[in-house]
Amino acid sequence: MRTNKAATVPAVVFDTPLLLRTLLSGDASARRLRQAWQQGRCRALVDADSARALVLALGSPALRLTPEQQRELLADYLPYAEIQQAAPAQVPVEGQVLSPFDLLALDLARASGQPCRLVSDSAALKKVRWSRGRKASPVELVASEDFLTQL
Repeated sequence: MRTNKAATVPAVVFDTPLLLRTLLSGDASARRLRQAWQQGRCRALVDADSARALVLALGSPALRLTPEQQRELLADYLPYAEIQQAAPAQVPVEGQVLSPFDLLALDLARASGQPCRLVSDSAALKKVRWSRGRKASPVELVASEDFLTQL
């Protein structure tokens, strides 16, 4: 009997700050996260807005990355990601002011049309209570270390 790989491999949205740390760091956690999406142990979801945010973040003058280095880092992630339709903006949330990166990740996870894990170490996201007034996919917020433990 064949199993549906999409049903057994978790759909995951990584927030942009976590992706940046993962792509720029060589520590053990970063290597394990990269291997998770590159080896197909999770299905990383991306839409045009989240990809654009990653491109802009990698192009930040503070990082001092050459265009070639930026392309190499994007090639470590984007070819492994599953492209989604653009997420509708402004998921209603209560209890916390979120950064644009947090909102992008939350919107993408909720608009994915499937149960999804939002992997983020954002303190603000941990405090969110989003309203139930809108139909959206179930989202499970998971810290990066907990995500790695669950794999």
